[in-house]
Order: sequence, then C-alpha cells, then structure tokens
Amino acid sequence: MELSDKKEMLDITTAILMDMIGVIESIHAIPILVYLPAGREIYMYPAVIQDEAYMFSTCQLNGKAKCFSTRSSFAEKIAKGETFNLIGHWGPEGHRTVAEAIKHYLVDDEHITVQH
Repeated sequence: MELSDKKEMLDITTAILMDMIGVIESIHAIPILVYLPAGREIYMYPAVIQDEAYMFSTCQLNGKAKCFSTRSSFAEKIAKGETFNLIGHWGPEGHRTVAEAIKHYLVDDEHITVQH
C-alpha cells in the first residue's frame, strides 16, 4: 500500500470513528473502543503496536472516549500455555478471552455493576 493510500485510509477511518463517538455521546453514553488483535498480533509483545496506538490516539482526539486493548489478556493466557488460532476467526478460546477482558474492563472501571 502506498503512503498516500494509507493516509487516506486512516483519514477515512478517523472520520468514521469520530462520527460514531459523536453519535454515542449524543445519547449520553460513554464511547468505549476495544482493540481486538488479529492473527499474529495475539502473540506480539511490544507495549503498544501501531494499530493499537492509532486507536488510542483516536480516543485522545476526542478526550471523552475510552479505549483499551485485549492484547494483554491474550498475553496472560499465552504465558499459561494456552494457544489461539492465527488464521481466520478466533476459536472459542479467543472469543472467551475477549469477552472476559471486556467484562473486566467494564466492571473494574465501574462502567457497569454486576449483581450477585
């Protein structure tokens, strides 16, 4: 992909995300963006990868939107010996990992409360 094509793609994506965030805020809800790793990103260990950094920068542009990544949840499970599908859709393990990460984020940051 040429640099101008990538810039155009990022500009369009940013515009779409900012519109989504605006709509969410217009109904007095908190926009929360979640980074979902694809393919080999599940096994990458740098602090933040390029696409994650882009998502976080989108939240910073808005100032009210919240962002988090599920990569650390995958890393924790990988450290315990769990493996994940790198081709096509995640298997049940990947979906469970993401669901648990989202639940923990929403509960720990008190966006929702869980009734026992």
